[in-house]
Amino acid sequence: MKTITKILIGTLCCVAITSFALYEAYSIVKKEYLRQTEIATAAHERINYNLDMIKIAVITEDVETYQKNLAEIKEQTNIITPLGLIKNEQADFLNQLEEYTTLLDSKAELLTEMQSVKTSIATVKDKLNENYGDKDSISRDKLKESKDKVLEFKINNSGYTEEKILAIINQVNGALEGISEKASALAECIDTCYADRISEIDDELADKMKSFADAVDELNISLEKEFSFDKMTSIKENKTNG
Repeated sequence: MKTITKILIGTLCCVAITSFALYEAYSIVKKEYLRQTEIATAAHERINYNLDMIKIAVITEDVETYQKNLAEIKEQTNIITPLGLIKNEQADFLNQLEEYTTLLDSKAELLTEMQSVKTSIATVKDKLNENYGDKDSISRDKLKESKDKVLEFKINNSGYTEEKILAIINQVNGALEGISEKASALAECIDTCYADRISEIDDELADKMKSFADAVDELNISLEKEFSFDKMTSIKENKTNG
């Protein structure tokens, strides 16, 4: 009877020790899980900030801010990736983020050229306003000289490689050629044409000026689409965030 009692007591002790060990192991794992979750949450918050800054950088053509925040996203990704206990929870987020950072990497040169060409376009716009912005000061002689002068404002596309940028340069230069042509026609017509024809050519010139402005607006819209801000929003709203 004593032997059975000893065995029973020994068994209960083993069960108690095993249970305690399992509880300790569970507690350790739980604490580590919570620790990894906190690390991932902090990384998510930083990544969201970086994504916001990248969006601002695209809109303002700030290449330095773009590259800095893209690099930091990669650093934060490397913080999340080794967290084994939450690997499955983070998988979808990390896959989306990897795909998007690959896209952002591929668009870095586009942003650089975008910054350059928009600076050139702003310069052209300033020159047009300076020379032809005041309708009351536009004379026949000024219109005649505009045939060649406006063409001097054309943007040199050498050094650009991105198709989107080259296309917009061609559009802007085409608009300038149209302005040159219509200004020259208006100058030649002032002394010989009927009033309605002069008005007609003047309207055509205004349309060409507008086409230049439209080209600038189109540049902003079409190039921002290249950075897929909808994907950025999807990543920020991922359920694993927080």
